[in-house]
Amino acid sequence: MKKLLHIGYPKAGSTFLKHWFAHHPQVAFTPHGLDGLRSPKAVPTGREWLVTCDETLTLTLGNDISQIPTPQETRNRQAQIARYVHNHIQVDAILVITRGARSLYRSAYSQYLKAGGHLTYEQLRGNYDDRYAAMWDYDYVLELYQSLFGIDRVWVFPLEWLTTSPDQFLGTLEDKMGIPTTAFDRTPRNTALSDTAMGQYRTLNRVMHQLSLILAGSARQKFRSWYRNTLDRGRWHWILKNMPLSSITCDPPEDLIRTLGKVSRKTVHQPYVRPFARHYQ
Repeated sequence: MKKLLHIGYPKAGSTFLKHWFAHHPQVAFTPHGLDGLRSPKAVPTGREWLVTCDETLTLTLGNDISQIPTPQETRNRQAQIARYVHNHIQVDAILVITRGARSLYRSAYSQYLKAGGHLTYEQLRGNYDDRYAAMWDYDYVLELYQSLFGIDRVWVFPLEWLTTSPDQFLGTLEDKMGIPTTAFDRTPRNTALSDTAMGQYRTLNRVMHQLSLILAGSARQKFRSWYRNTLDRGRWHWILKNMPLSSITCDPPEDLIRTLGKVSRKTVHQPYVRPFARHYQ
């Protein structure tokens, strides 16, 4: 059985692909765990591929701006993970899904609000452009994994291709895996919030953040964790739906686009990414 490791990126179709991997009859899928297996009893039979999908292998975004690592910390962590995978795990292919800056930042901010974040887009951005660029430094990550596993074993697919031509995207992935085409619902999953929904989420998140400040120590942390968990489970949907309309416009400025474009100059020449190069510049 061959092993495929999908290493990310976050907000680049991971939720959709997890459902596709879990649905495909020739794929044994485990969402987390570097070796793809929980125990010997979990070894499946009659499958061509064992797939593990974990976008935190490339980066982790916290809900607090103090959690944003420095560029060197990000690269050190990525290199450590890549070397560990290469030295200890038999992997036949590495899958990397990229996403252009023009839609990435808006989607990332939407996810931040879904997770309970209360800062404005400008506050979250702060003076951390270099740190964000390091986290989405496609050129560095691709060179890192290609140097360890070889160019042919590192598959690079752009999210823009999945968005515009899902049949071609999945068909090409199936061809590379050598597995037959299977029927699957192509409906997008975990899509970004609308401008209005982002405003409503932020309003509620701010209220809950202020309430948490009344508490101290562990009680505050427990309250915030409880809120994030219930928000993720949709427990606040009925309140969000009936909140006053409050729209947020979240269009990343051109200087931020250029900053991320600098770390994808080589990536845009990848065969499947090249037709979508304008989204990365």
